[in-house]
Amino acid sequence: MALFTKLLMVIWVLNVYDAGITVYATQRLRAEELNPLMEAVLDANPVVFVVFKLLVMTLVCLILRRREKERPKAVWTVAVVIFVIYAVTCLWNTFSVLVAPI
Repeated sequence: MALFTKLLMVIWVLNVYDAGITVYATQRLRAEELNPLMEAVLDANPVVFVVFKLLVMTLVCLILRRREKERPKAVWTVAVVIFVIYAVTCLWNTFSVLVAPI
């Protein structure tokens, strides 16, 4: 499996983790979703929130994969930036949940 494909899979898994921890934190710990669009979707229905989040990231990964051969340097840069943002977000959310008062 190509390295780029593995990177996209890791990004997608981080997205799944982020969706799960966001739903948990907002439902159980009274945390807030900071993205206003996603907050509206989450308030409407957590299942719709997760499905929407997964569909959007799936679309992003498919677009990046399709464009990789046309503009490899730009696509790799975008993928790495997405990875770093999700990695930091997941670490932050995990830390926040672990130290949240019960």
